[in-house]
Amino acid sequence: MMDMGEEKLDFTVLYQVIAGGSAILETSFPGTPKEMVSVYHENDGNVVMTHYCVLGNQPEMKLIESTDKMFKFEFTDGANIDPDKSMFMSSATFTLTAENEMSQAWGMTSEGKEAQKTVHALKRSR
Repeated sequence: MMDMGEEKLDFTVLYQVIAGGSAILETSFPGTPKEMVSVYHENDGNVVMTHYCVLGNQPEMKLIESTDKMFKFEFTDGANIDPDKSMFMSSATFTLTAENEMSQAWGMTSEGKEAQKTVHALKRSR
């Protein structure tokens, strides 16, 4: 479930371990015009991700804080992004809320200022 203010939408997120176990591929809205992917992997001892966004840019983020149940990523760089002018995803916090459940809070920046947060409540299904 994605919370867009008053509007709540059901959607699918798929996870796949790829590249010989060296990366995780996350696909949101698979098979739709809103499809986006994020790739998570290790780089020089840090967990990083690149988000391939429907906005046509590719923000890169680094894990800046984590606990057993929370992982917080912040923008470091990206392709097709001018941080002072572009609209782009600039943060992501994933929180394990219960067994087989997770909350995602994605932060967006527009023209150098925090623009909005989108919260996703995910529940594992098989």
